[in-house]
Amino acid sequence: MADPIYVPSLGATGLWTLNAPYNSLVLATTQYSCIAVTTVAGAVASGQDPLNTIYLANGDVKATFEQDLANGDYLVTITSGPGDLVTFPRSAMVGQPIADGVLYRNVFLGVSLSVIPDDLDLSSLQQQVSDLVLHNLGVKSSVYLAAVGGTTILSPTQAAALEAARQARIQSPESVTYQNLQLQTQLAAAQARINALSAYIAQHVALVS
Repeated sequence: MADPIYVPSLGATGLWTLNAPYNSLVLATTQYSCIAVTTVAGAVASGQDPLNTIYLANGDVKATFEQDLANGDYLVTITSGPGDLVTFPRSAMVGQPIADGVLYRNVFLGVSLSVIPDDLDLSSLQQQVSDLVLHNLGVKSSVYLAAVGGTTILSPTQAAALEAARQARIQSPESVTYQNLQLQTQLAAAQARINALSAYIAQHVALVS
């Protein structure tokens, strides 16, 4: 007696593997979820044309369609996200969808900069953000600029006040950048003292010798 065929249930999620010629419909590392299962006969009865739109359209042959129709087999529709629908014969499936594994997603990190002058050069900041991401996540990232909302026009007096406040916050002791600059200054001063002491010691040791 033949083993019963596996028919995926609605919501079945994981990595799907299909036989040729349907294998190109799915990506090997993309997670898909089953959203519809219908019999081939049911699709035909409802006025659909699976022979041409699914079988022949993907390079299969009429004999496969006729065999699935005679066997009472199914058509399966899966999705990896909005707008991405894939429909194929259940007979093309290689085993069940694999549900285990570590999920990865393409993630964007958004940072609001509030209102800043149009001519402010942000290239250095972009590089610092990219370096920070690399240091913390080990990911080489691209940093993009995007304006949100309309343009705000300030008077020269208002702009000067805003820039003064912004610069003051940059120099604030709470700023990590300010703390880093302070530490660099202290380190440079300490290194200068060490170099001076080393030179002094070397000179006097030579004199004693």
